Parts: sequence; C-alpha cells; structure tokens
Amino acid sequence: MRPIDYKEGRELEKTHVCKECGGGLVTAWGGYIHNINHHIISCSKNSEHEGEVKKKWARMEAQPMEVQNVLKRKE
Repeated sequence: MRPIDYKEGRELEKTHVCKECGGGLVTAWGGYIHNINHHIISCSKNSEHEGEVKKKWARMEAQPMEVQNVLKRKE
C-alpha cells in the first residue's frame, strides 16, 4: 500500500499486479496528508502486501482461438 495519484493508480490497475501474490490492484481513498487529497494503491487480496509488477501476457499462439481472431481483426 503506497500513496499515489488517482489517475496513475487507475492506470496501474490495468497494467500491473501485486508483486507478492499476483492479485489485482485497487486504487482507494487514502485521506488527507498536509491538507492534500491522496489515494493509495493496494493489493485487492491482502492490503498488507507491498509492491507491484507489470502483467505478463501470454504469447499470441497461447491465446484462445477467439482471442486470436479478435486481435487479428484489429491489426
């Protein structure tokens, strides 16, 4: 759990996971520090976990055929 800007936290939720357990991340209201609004980024499974890492995506060949077809159409 660490202080973070709201917009940055929302972006990290999409691209990163908890470093300790691989769980999702959530951005939550953290209160006021020196009369300044702040939020926190935290593991959705255990709020005591620390850190985040970038998600690892499966290669195209490992994706289900439906996903491959959608991705090919978008190219």
